[in-house]
Amino acid sequence: MKLIYNIFDITLLQNAAISCQRNTHRVLYYHLFKKPGITYSYYYNKNIPEISLLRNQLEWLKKLGFIAVSVEDILDDPTKYSKQKTFSLSTDDGYADNLHEALPLLNKYGITASVFIVSGQVGRNQEFWWDEVERLLFYAGNLRKGRPLELLESGLGLKMVQREPNGGAAERVPADWHMGSNPESDPRCINYRKLVGQIARCTREQREHVLELLRATVEEDRGTRPTHRALTLVELKTLSGHKGVEIGAHTHSHVMLSTLSVKEQGEEIAHSRQCLMGMCQVPVSSFAYPHGGSDSYTPHTIALVREAGFDAACIVSGKTTTSRNNLFELPRIPVCDMQGGRFEALLKGLWEE
Repeated sequence: MKLIYNIFDITLLQNAAISCQRNTHRVLYYHLFKKPGITYSYYYNKNIPEISLLRNQLEWLKKLGFIAVSVEDILDDPTKYSKQKTFSLSTDDGYADNLHEALPLLNKYGITASVFIVSGQVGRNQEFWWDEVERLLFYAGNLRKGRPLELLESGLGLKMVQREPNGGAAERVPADWHMGSNPESDPRCINYRKLVGQIARCTREQREHVLELLRATVEEDRGTRPTHRALTLVELKTLSGHKGVEIGAHTHSHVMLSTLSVKEQGEEIAHSRQCLMGMCQVPVSSFAYPHGGSDSYTPHTIALVREAGFDAACIVSGKTTTSRNNLFELPRIPVCDMQGGRFEALLKGLWEE
């Protein structure tokens, strides 16, 4: 399945003699979706609406006259939507709820989606590293007595706070906690923000070392939470077999590519594509840079994505996609846990840019 962003190939648009005026497209992106009754102190907390809110957002898109564009329609007639409000939807990482929660809604509303998968996480009974850090810091048992976290030795320069008030039960996270709560005073917030921010810039080996130290420090860890698990191989195959779903790559281990050598970047990028094509038996022609900001990739990274056989790649910028965009730096718009009014304001603001 060809990536929907190919509609913005400059050559295609020029050949079709289309004016660039208002020829913009919105690519909305999500990660996972909140479940009722579950507390999320999550790395991407602001980007995880409840599934009921996703339904409301799709209704707002329909109400405001936005059209979910299929690849086939655009390629058949590039002029058809040149002055209309169009959008598509994408998700990152490869959480299981993309299949079980989001897909039924997308099918109901006839919306195509690109799902960017961390190939090395598929089928592992282990949470994504940022979720595991959250679980170990907030939901496992007490930190072991006499065993302070040794993260100073890991090179991160981070001193963790013991969670054993008066030797009693572990303190639990408040229901409304998230990574932005009381950042100056809450030791949990301080630890979590520092640790996640620094692990994001670690190599895969450094990251695993820190996680091993953290795992050895807590008691009574209940393991992977069903609400946070990644797709199994069977689930990924089921998802990739649905019409209107495109499988894209998101590296093999969700590392920040700009922190790696050129050789290591190439291995992460190419291996993710090869793995996904082998698992799904479908073309994998699109890529999304982990983290997605301008500091998360380099010109070398872009060249390596091209060399690996991808046709396009996505960043995170909060902007619309137009014919002027580089196909390997296509912007996406993060959609947070926002209600109809705020969501409408976001969409109108983008349309009126």
